[in-house]
Amino acid sequence: MDGGLRHNNPVRALYDEARRIWPTQSGRKIGCIISIGAGDPPLHAVGKRGKDLLQALVKISTDTKQTAREFRNETEHLPPADGFKYFRLNAGPAVAAIGLEEWKVFDRLTGATNDYLNDSKNVMDDCAACLGGLASES
Repeated sequence: MDGGLRHNNPVRALYDEARRIWPTQSGRKIGCIISIGAGDPPLHAVGKRGKDLLQALVKISTDTKQTAREFRNETEHLPPADGFKYFRLNAGPAVAAIGLEEWKVFDRLTGATNDYLNDSKNVMDDCAACLGGLASES
């Protein structure tokens, strides 16, 4: 799910929809939520005309981080019946610097993503273990 400018990080909308479809009393438990960001926009000089754009990008980036932080804080102390694992994966400015339309630089995107995955090995291992544990429960 991607909310564009309305929900730059739609994790709250996802959680609310999942709770609506599968309320606690249904017996269906959320085991894991993985939120994948598009990276943090790089900050660099853009001249006078680009100042507003840069400020908007900073606001969007800050909004996604703030949303992730608030969601984590809200949900980390839920009772066991409602608790779940939450992972926020966000590759940073190296990936965000590559536009969504720039398919011709796929190798740059792949390299930046691989760097992020290697730097985040512990988080990736925890996420994989969580998903593996959920699969074995079904």
